[in-house]
Amino acid sequence: MGRNARGVRAITLAAGDVVAAMDVVEDERREVLIVTSHAYGKRTPIEDYRHTSRGGKGVKAFAKEKEIGYVVDQILVAPEDELLMMTSGNQVIRIPVDQIRRAGRSTKGVRLQRLADGDEVIAIANLGQVTSRVADITGEEVTTS
Repeated sequence: MGRNARGVRAITLAAGDVVAAMDVVEDERREVLIVTSHAYGKRTPIEDYRHTSRGGKGVKAFAKEKEIGYVVDQILVAPEDELLMMTSGNQVIRIPVDQIRRAGRSTKGVRLQRLADGDEVIAIANLGQVTSRVADITGEEVTTS
């Protein structure tokens, strides 16, 4: 490809749509965890999402309800991982992934945290994935407890 190459279209977006997240599938993390701005979340097996072609419209991942907010992020998890969730009010909460209910693609999920008025979830991280990457880099075992 030359300097002017544009690549390929991954997904076709409707007006007002944005890509909220993407990830690379790993053998050991086979569940998709999605968290919304109003602290709703759910785990769904990756097999529940059908494969789509380039330029497709994508697959519905969440019930669209005003009370749950917009999708903040999506990460791949394993049941033994831990989720770290941060809010705009500077609260950080650590949740074992196996305590988050597994649900289908078009459900609204469960409330992960009660938020103060005006507060929103702004970021999530997979603590299990981060610690395994640190261990790979340093060669040292990292404990999360």
